[in-house]
Amino acid sequence: MKSLLLFAFGMMILVMSTSAQGLSNLKPDRVIVTSTDTTSNADTTSVSFIGIGGKVKGFQASVIKVSGTVAGKVYLQGNINGDWVSIDSLTATDQALSTKLFPISSTTCYSYRAYYITTGTQKSYIRFAYLRRQDE
Repeated sequence: MKSLLLFAFGMMILVMSTSAQGLSNLKPDRVIVTSTDTTSNADTTSVSFIGIGGKVKGFQASVIKVSGTVAGKVYLQGNINGDWVSIDSLTATDQALSTKLFPISSTTCYSYRAYYITTGTQKSYIRFAYLRRQDE
């Protein structure tokens, strides 16, 4: 009886480890990250995707107002050698939500980030996402 239980337990571990290895190679189609910092007044924060890989079709940056008068810019930046370069930007206005899509034709950078610089008397945070198309 003990040997049967031990055999069943061993098979269960083998199946679980095989499944975990298979899942670790998958890349999600859509990744959304919300900043952990709420910006206050004149402040900066960023959300980065390091070593993003290929087949990314676009990014979306959103500024979510908490209170006050929101103003500032979110810069979509990329890097290959570690030096961040601005690609495009979103101007945040005093709305509940400011958002912009940044379509890209090919993944040309190793890493991308949304770099948010705020001004005014406000509290807000950013959400940054990308879409990967595995079927293309």
